[in-house]
Amino acid sequence: MKIRKNYLIIGILIFLVGTVVIFPIERRDSIVVEGLGFTYLTTIVGVLIALYGLLNSGFLKGLLLIFLCIIMSVSFTALVEDDGWGREIVIFWLGVPSGAISGALFLIINRLFIKNKPNSIMLYVIRGCVLITIYAIVVSIMRWGGDVLFLLKQYYNR
Repeated sequence: MKIRKNYLIIGILIFLVGTVVIFPIERRDSIVVEGLGFTYLTTIVGVLIALYGLLNSGFLKGLLLIFLCIIMSVSFTALVEDDGWGREIVIFWLGVPSGAISGALFLIINRLFIKNKPNSIMLYVIRGCVLITIYAIVVSIMRWGGDVLFLLKQYYNR
């Protein structure tokens, strides 16, 4: 499988245009998250095109993995989140993006850095550990923002 460089470059360029050009323009005019429609559209399209260029014939399997990561993330967030006002909002706004980002990052890291060895149990263990690590990092960043290190420092200094 060779990487389709044209699709990869086009996907990265669309993603960069969405985050560097469109996001500042929309952020200036919008107060709420729903006002950033073109930013979300361009970043999603850019990532999908880049994944198509990266995964080639395994693109549909990659989309299935991302969908399963989203379901896993929403389920895990629903189990962990406390009952109270806005629980469903937190489950949706934390579970769906963190699952999609974790799945996409896992596909990229798996394709570029993890070597394929046929019939190796250790390969599946490594992939599972990488996916869980990526998911934990993404959820902690999305849940607490940049305060993760500050909160960990407070927790260990008790």
